Amino acid sequence: MPIMRGVRSLGIAVTVVVLLLEGVPVRPASAGDCDALDGQTMRLVIPAAPGGGFDTVARTIAPYIARQTGAQVLVDNVSAAGGRVASKQVRDAAPDGRTIGIVSGAALIFADLLGETDDARIDEFHVIGQLDNDPYVMLVAAEGPIEAVDDLWNGSLPRPVLFGSTSLSNALQAVGLIHLLGFPADILQTAGGQEGNLALLRGEVDAVTRSAETARQLAASGDMRPLVTLTDAPVEGSPELASVPHLGGADGLAVARAAVTGMTATDAAGRAALLQAAVGSLRIIVAPLGLPDALGRCLDGLVDGALASTALVAELAAKGRAISPLPAASLQPIRDLARSDSDWLRPLADQARRRAAGG
Repeated sequence: MPIMRGVRSLGIAVTVVVLLLEGVPVRPASAGDCDALDGQTMRLVIPAAPGGGFDTVARTIAPYIARQTGAQVLVDNVSAAGGRVASKQVRDAAPDGRTIGIVSGAALIFADLLGETDDARIDEFHVIGQLDNDPYVMLVAAEGPIEAVDDLWNGSLPRPVLFGSTSLSNALQAVGLIHLLGFPADILQTAGGQEGNLALLRGEVDAVTRSAETARQLAASGDMRPLVTLTDAPVEGSPELASVPHLGGADGLAVARAAVTGMTATDAAGRAALLQAAVGSLRIIVAPLGLPDALGRCLDGLVDGALASTALVAELAAKGRAISPLPAASLQPIRDLARSDSDWLRPLADQARRRAAGG
C-alpha cells in the first residue's frame, strides 16, 4: 500500500503519496530497465565544490541511486563558471546512462528563453525530475549598513546597493528584486557561495541571495540578517524567516512599491510570482538526450523510487537537509509561465546573463 509522506515546503505541511512499500528494497518499475547499468560506474555531476550543502545532498543520494540501478555512483564536483561547465558536461556526455547531473533548472530555463547557444538549455537534456525548489532570501550582513528593507531606497547608503552573485540564477534574482522594488543597485560576480558570503561579511558587497535552507543557517549563526523572502507569504515554521517581509502576494513588497516602479498592482504581483517560481533553488536531475528507452525509464524511476525512499528522507533530515522530488512534468508550468511573460522577462534575463558573465 502507498505510504503517505509529509514534506515541509515554506513551513506548510504538504502530503505526498509515495508509491513505495515500507521495508521493500528500492527497485525500478520494470526490473530489466537498469540492466545496462548493473556493475557500471555512474558519474553524478554537481555544480558545487566539496563540503557544502549541495555536495552533502548529492553524496547522501548517491548510494540510493546505486541501490536502484546496480551501478557504482561517484559524485563529480564541477564548480566552475557558476554551474555552466557542469551542465555542459552532462549535456555532452554519451547517452548511455552513466552520466547524470543535478543542475540549476532556473539557469537552463532562462538559457532556453534567451535562445542561448553558448550555455546549455533545458531542451538539450533528458529531464529526470525535480529534486527541490526552495525559495530564495535576500540577506545582508548583521553588522552592515542595511538594517531594514526600507534602507534599500531611503538613501541610507551613499551609493547603489551592491549585490554579490555567483551564478545566472543569483544574477536574475538580483535584477528581479531591483526591477520589482525600484532601488539603485549593481551586481558583482563572486567566485562561489562561500566567497560571496565572506565578501558580504567583509563589506565588499551589501547583499546576497541564498536558498531559504541556507538563509536559515546563516541567520541562526548571527552573521547575516534576512531582508526579503522571495515568497508570496510569510515563511511559517522558521523563527529566522517568519517575520521577514515577503516580495510577492497582494500584501507583498512588489505591490507596495508598484507606484514607484510604474507597474499596476496586478502586474507587480504577477511578475513577483514568476520570479519566485522560476528562480527558486530549482535543482533538477538531468541526463543527456538520446537515452535508449529502457535507460530513460530506469532513470525516470529514480523520482518515485530511490529519491522518495523514507530512509533517504530520514538520513537527509538528520543532516539538516531535505528534498521534494517531483517528475519532469512539474517543470512545464514554470517554462510556460516564463514564455508567456517573456516581453518583460527577456530583457531582465539578458541583463542577468551579462552580469553573471562579469559584464
